Amino acid sequence: MRKDFRSQRRKNYNDLEIYRQLIAEFAETTEFLLSETSAKVFADCGITQEVFEASLAAFGSDEQVSAAVNSLGVAKKVPPLKEVTKARLREILEFSAKKRDEIMATAPLDAAADVGFLHTRLEDEVHKRYQLEPEEVAALFEKYRCESDPEFKRYLESFSRR
Repeated sequence: MRKDFRSQRRKNYNDLEIYRQLIAEFAETTEFLLSETSAKVFADCGITQEVFEASLAAFGSDEQVSAAVNSLGVAKKVPPLKEVTKARLREILEFSAKKRDEIMATAPLDAAADVGFLHTRLEDEVHKRYQLEPEEVAALFEKYRCESDPEFKRYLESFSRR
């Protein structure tokens, strides 16, 4: 589903109306599927969503529980990492920040849908320029342990402030 969505979205990159519509449809479909799947899991386990959330709040910090909950998610299918250096990853972040600022200068974003649009647009800009999917960029962050690198933290904080 995601691969088809990306392909469709990228074909319609220059038609902002269709592009935004595709993003909205994907968000709605994803939300529906998550809701349906969660309801089935809760029913199969004989619990309510409230019981699950309370249990997660009480025991979610336990390593074994956290690992089990994470394993319930959709399996990550990250293709083999392309040879991307840490310096190249920094370049990708700088490029993303520049593109974000360009987009925001033309149309300030307020609504959650607009934030989703911005995030998706940046993913497509990175893909167009560097041929990297979002999962690959995320895997590179893990590979280079960027969460503990002050320079990368600065970039990430700049994205969260917007």
